[in-house]
Amino acid sequence: MRRAVWRQRDFALLWAGQTVSEIGSAVTTLALPTLAIFAFHAGPAAVGLMVAAERVPFPVVALFAGALVDRVRRRRVMIGSNVARLLILAAIPVLSAIGELRLWELFVAAAGMGVFTVFFDVSYMAYVPGLVGADRMLEANSRLQVTWSAALTIGPGLGGVLVQAVGAARAVLVDAFSFAVSTVALLSIRQSEPRPAEAAPPRRLFAEVGEGLRHVFGIPALRAQLLCLTAAGVFSHAYEAPLYIFAYDRLHISPGLLGAMLASLGVGAMMGSFVGSRVIETLGVGRTISLASGFASAVIGLVPLAMFVSPAAVMFPVLFLSGAVGVAGDIAQVTLRQSLTPTRLQGRMSSVFRTFFWGAWPLGNLLGGLLAAAIGAPATLWITALLGTLGCLAIRLTPLWRVRGFPASA
Repeated sequence: MRRAVWRQRDFALLWAGQTVSEIGSAVTTLALPTLAIFAFHAGPAAVGLMVAAERVPFPVVALFAGALVDRVRRRRVMIGSNVARLLILAAIPVLSAIGELRLWELFVAAAGMGVFTVFFDVSYMAYVPGLVGADRMLEANSRLQVTWSAALTIGPGLGGVLVQAVGAARAVLVDAFSFAVSTVALLSIRQSEPRPAEAAPPRRLFAEVGEGLRHVFGIPALRAQLLCLTAAGVFSHAYEAPLYIFAYDRLHISPGLLGAMLASLGVGAMMGSFVGSRVIETLGVGRTISLASGFASAVIGLVPLAMFVSPAAVMFPVLFLSGAVGVAGDIAQVTLRQSLTPTRLQGRMSSVFRTFFWGAWPLGNLLGGLLAAAIGAPATLWITALLGTLGCLAIRLTPLWRVRGFPASA
């Protein structure tokens, strides 16, 4: 009987380092918008731009990052990206301490973080299949989804406590430290990574980008996943900026309480990650992606009910349900696209999805901020939840809906 994937030393190191890093990043996700609102009196549009700034580099550089990542050892790219993000974040409390921190510098820091996050994420998604093997990807992705869930559980609550205790600027030091931990974990992995140049001769960069695009758009299931979830993602991520404005200005709750509420999303995701593979086996891959992702978007539309009853009575269960159900769709979509892609194209395939998926993210953030400024946060949350749900359910009309299981290999 073979060992569980999480008992393998190298995967355990990757998993542990990424867990710490994701928790730190969840602290920054709360701390930066809070710093903009409280220190610089940023409005809905500015907060939307702030949240979007870290995602803007994805549609700009992800495709080329994917082609470059497929040319080099991916672990080295991950280590370099961690060090760069550590330095960027460490600058924020230093500038704040000497009284030189400005709002525009927060935008620059967020965008800089985004550039190196592009390279890390594309490398990370391409590195996992080679580390665990094609037959262990579902198990590995289920475990790594626990990482994201733990980050959503611990990070916002920790961030809220730290913001109230030491201030939002100093709170981001936790994220900087987390990148140092992740770097040490990556350096400790023993499994050697083959040189990509030995597997394929170098070619022109644009030709390699085109090969990645043709691979994704040439497979009906991948094409449907990309287009439907990108459309849904524009609206599914539009709730983030209005949620901060709604919580602070309309409900008048503290950063600590908002952090605890956001943590319930992670608790739900963590619980759901343990049964995600069973849900996929029961419903099938395509239906899980469509229905689970659609439900996760739909329940966000219930958040404005917090105006009429206790905010805690609404926010905690709504965010918990969104996380618990949505995680199965995330596991299914990541494993499907990795299963349908050969090793040499993993970086470029991931970059295509990052370009579209995370390109939709800042667009949604900007849309949410502008809509909240025009029609108010509650109406924005209702409208975007509905449209995000419809985008996920559109998978019913595509070949992806009929996909039941994962192929054994690419």
